[in-house]
Amino acid sequence: MLMNRLEWKKSLALWFIVLALEIWSYLAFSLPSFSLPVFIFIAIGFLIIAIYKIEYALIGAFAELIIGSMGHLFFLELGDFRLSIRIAFWLIIILVFAFKFLLQFIKQKQESLYFQRIKNFGFLNIFSLLGIVVIFAFIRGLLSGTPIMIVINDFNSWLFFLLIFPFLALIDFKNRKLVSDLKVILFASIIWLSLKTLFLLVVFSHNLSFALEVYSWLRKTLAGEMTAGIWPRIFIQSQIFSGAAFFVFFVLAQVSLKKANSTLLTGIHNSKACLKNFLSRDNLILIFSSALTFSTIVLSFSRSFWLAFALVIGLALILIWRFYNFKETITSLAWLIISFIFGFILIYFVIILPLSQFNSSNLNKGLSKRLGQDSSEPALASRWSLLPVLWSEIKEAPLLGKGFGAEITYISSDPRVLERNPNGEYRTSAFEWGYLDIWLKIGILGLLIYLILLLKVILSAFKFALAKSGLYLGLGLALVFLSIVHFFTPYLNHPLGIGLLIICACIIYENKVYLIRKNRYKNKLQ
Repeated sequence: MLMNRLEWKKSLALWFIVLALEIWSYLAFSLPSFSLPVFIFIAIGFLIIAIYKIEYALIGAFAELIIGSMGHLFFLELGDFRLSIRIAFWLIIILVFAFKFLLQFIKQKQESLYFQRIKNFGFLNIFSLLGIVVIFAFIRGLLSGTPIMIVINDFNSWLFFLLIFPFLALIDFKNRKLVSDLKVILFASIIWLSLKTLFLLVVFSHNLSFALEVYSWLRKTLAGEMTAGIWPRIFIQSQIFSGAAFFVFFVLAQVSLKKANSTLLTGIHNSKACLKNFLSRDNLILIFSSALTFSTIVLSFSRSFWLAFALVIGLALILIWRFYNFKETITSLAWLIISFIFGFILIYFVIILPLSQFNSSNLNKGLSKRLGQDSSEPALASRWSLLPVLWSEIKEAPLLGKGFGAEITYISSDPRVLERNPNGEYRTSAFEWGYLDIWLKIGILGLLIYLILLLKVILSAFKFALAKSGLYLGLGLALVFLSIVHFFTPYLNHPLGIGLLIICACIIYENKVYLIRKNRYKNKLQ
């Protein structure tokens, strides 16, 4: 069973809690005097949870990645520095965990449970190598003469990697209740993100009276990028989790259907029973969940998401053909088509709500225009204008990189840049070309270490899918999706991508993929 009744009740309760938090965030934006007490109240509440049950504070911090997008749903303005709730959550967890870890280590020395769990992590060496390279790049950035705040702001996202230590030490996958709560919180957060995207579609497509205020709130909290046009674009950075979740839902459905159908009697009743399994409660929930996440990817109007999604769908079908057979591949393709249809139905249903005369056919026009835009379109033009300048800077220090805070000046076509500087000249240390950004900062050595880490985790997921559970095929596909998106939209150097990598790596490690011998991979996906 996908989720039992208690887990559904917990999910519903979480949706009400998240709704309350979203409303509080909006009130903090509308009433600035409300901002400080709300921030303090949430931070203190989180601290109390962390002290009492740090495992749930840690899970909550990962849920915030999905719900809070860029992490500024709540924030404090401290002069020129903005303290986001994400930084507050991270700092609380690191401090509380460090205290608990040291206390346990002092009492039990190397026999302490936390130390042993971290020490035995199968990917610890490669993560440690990446950490060393990142620290070196930080020092290099400080010594380069770049203003220290630019270096720190460029580097601080990488500090999110430190959460892998409390995740390894605290999340016990043998604890069924904890695993159940982890599943519920992540599932509820991902579904909430899809529902929020559809709600924003209602707000902006129907020109509701408070649409401008909602737009200003989203911009102020960095929760998303909304643009008008033939069709409103609703891009929320954390929608990367929607794409990742889609592939997990997809694989779980295929595994569930294969198990059910393999127990059927042959003959005339077979097709009826297969249909019954297809219409089972769990499969319909997975189809609906996939439809929700697919609609989110469509509404993001992110070409990076679309390209990665299409490529990973192709890879998924190839792997299912390899793991199963051609018949199962056709069944999977049919399942995908149905979930896509339901995804578009959800979008059109939202549009035809009797609130305005918005033309639903504009979606087709919007999709065509987005796919057909040429290199003169501002976002694409800026990206291509950046590429030769970025490459020229990389060649100055290709091996070790220039360190964090390395800046580049180029000509941008972004309307927001042109508004501030009519000649389009723009200087920044953050770049759209994700892998080139990493190369510039930590060098080709650091980039290769990162790529090896990704490859090792992904291959381990696929190998374990063959050996035991299809869930890990979904995790592997999710990481492939993340890795492709990062080519054009940086995620692997941001808490959103780093968080997804941590979750997948720790889940895969828990099942000790790296200890499974090759002869066990002869088993079919179960």
